[in-house]
Amino acid sequence: MISAYPASASVWPGEQLVLHVATDQPRFRVQFLRWAEGPVPVMLTGWLNGEAAPARGADDDWRWPAYSFEVPED
Repeated sequence: MISAYPASASVWPGEQLVLHVATDQPRFRVQFLRWAEGPVPVMLTGWLNGEAAPARGADDDWRWPAYSFEVPED
């Protein structure tokens, strides 16, 4: 299983999107899609190292591993 949450609610073009990811798998990939007339694949990452991390309470910093992705200017 894989679970994730973003570090920020939104990002602007040219900024970094940070996803905090926990998984019970040894590796995973992230696919980004842009919505037009339907989903359009924009980017597929290479394999990333997966790491398990426990869920915590709503008021806690979960401190899951962070993965940064650059949002293209366009």
